[in-house]
Amino acid sequence: MPAHRMPTAVLSARGSWRAKTRTEEPQVPSGLPDKPAMSEAAATEWDRITTILIGLGIITPIDGDALQIYCETFVTWKEAQAKVRELGSVIKAPSGYPIQNPYLSIANAAGAFCQKMLEQFGMTPASRSRVHKAPSPADRHQPGIPNIGLPRLRIAEFEDDKAG
Repeated sequence: MPAHRMPTAVLSARGSWRAKTRTEEPQVPSGLPDKPAMSEAAATEWDRITTILIGLGIITPIDGDALQIYCETFVTWKEAQAKVRELGSVIKAPSGYPIQNPYLSIANAAGAFCQKMLEQFGMTPASRSRVHKAPSPADRHQPGIPNIGLPRLRIAEFEDDKAG
């Protein structure tokens, strides 16, 4: 099976020459998609993942459906994992014989799908290690504050705004 096509934004962030060869690809401006109606747990994951993707600069308004599918599947995975922890990987069937917990199959399938979705957005450990964003003065790491790629405000800049 052929490898999936890497998003041009991810290739560009990596500094790949292939990003420059994709001249006929539609250019979608970056930005946050509208948040769709979803469960509360999925909405929490939406907020978490979109914050990260905004920091990487690879999210666009048309990514909403893919993100919604990921978020809902992520919640399914978490719920199935909780049931596996509660009941164990092997349970007793009505016949008395041990069988694999059905929630384990659900968790495995949902986890595999989430992994594929994360790869699509360049967010697996292997993908993340190859994505580099050119640091600007606002992006530079400040001691004691985790650097996730979001712009940082300097206290002096904020005080200048208040004074002016």
